[in-house]
Amino acid sequence: MTAQTDARVQDDRAEQTVAVHFVDVRTQLNEIAAENETLVFDYETPEGEKSARSQIFKLKKINGAIDEIHKTIKREILVQGRMMDSVKNELRDRVAKMIDVHKKPLDEIAERETKRLDAIDKAIEKITHIPEQIGMSTTLQEALMRLDELLSITVTKEVYQERYVEASKLYDQILDDLETYIRKKRDDEKREKEVEELKAKQAERDRIDREKKIAEEAAAKAIADAEFKAAHEKKVAEEAAIQREFEIRGQLAKAEREKQEAYQRVDKATQLSQKLKARADEAKKNIGTEKRRLLMMFADFICGEWMIDDDSGKQLSSETIVNMFFEKHPNVE
Repeated sequence: MTAQTDARVQDDRAEQTVAVHFVDVRTQLNEIAAENETLVFDYETPEGEKSARSQIFKLKKINGAIDEIHKTIKREILVQGRMMDSVKNELRDRVAKMIDVHKKPLDEIAERETKRLDAIDKAIEKITHIPEQIGMSTTLQEALMRLDELLSITVTKEVYQERYVEASKLYDQILDDLETYIRKKRDDEKREKEVEELKAKQAERDRIDREKKIAEEAAAKAIADAEFKAAHEKKVAEEAAIQREFEIRGQLAKAEREKQEAYQRVDKATQLSQKLKARADEAKKNIGTEKRRLLMMFADFICGEWMIDDDSGKQLSSETIVNMFFEKHPNVE
């Protein structure tokens, strides 16, 4: 009997065992099913509705019986399953203990081998890790530190065992590459230093030229500002002089006008004085004539009242008397 046939036989037995529990309920269900096929209800009438509901209740009771049998069988099966699990675990523990007797030494050997291989891998990794730290931005000082790390490693057969040849070649290759990198880095840094020095010298020359240019521009600006200021001051002075000259000319013109006005006033005053003098002379003349007229009237009166003779006994006229008066009194006008 094969394992497949044995499994099928066991499945059939299990099915028969389970089916035995459902024999009674299956028989009852067959009877109800046969009856149910013959039942016809008038669902529209109260009696028909009641009968239909009664049939439904009977069928639901069958469901309850089926569920109960299922629970009972399942509970028994679960108990049997737990018992089988317990037996299985017991038997497997016995087998495991017997296996451990032989497996433990093998595992210890495998563990030691794993540790040995891991130690070799780590030793190899310690060498390969050094160039992994070298990059474009690595400085010469950092590269020298990596070289010291590499030189601190000693490649021996005791450490690297069957990978000794591989480790030696790897070590030599990394050492050669690292020394090449360091030489190149030194040359590069030397060139960079020379370039930086040249840049610094050029920057210093540029700074001096820039400061010289700034000083020259400042001097030129100062000269230009001074010239502009002088020209501005000259222009202001010239404008002030022109303004002053204009003011002086205005003042001279004003003085000339005032002089002419003064001359005119003097001329007017002179003319007025002459007019006044003429008037005074005229008035004086008129006064003298009036005095003479009065004197003539007085002389006429005297001559009319009294007869006045000169030394020869000749009678004097009024004119003669008046002339004699003015001759005797010349200051009387």
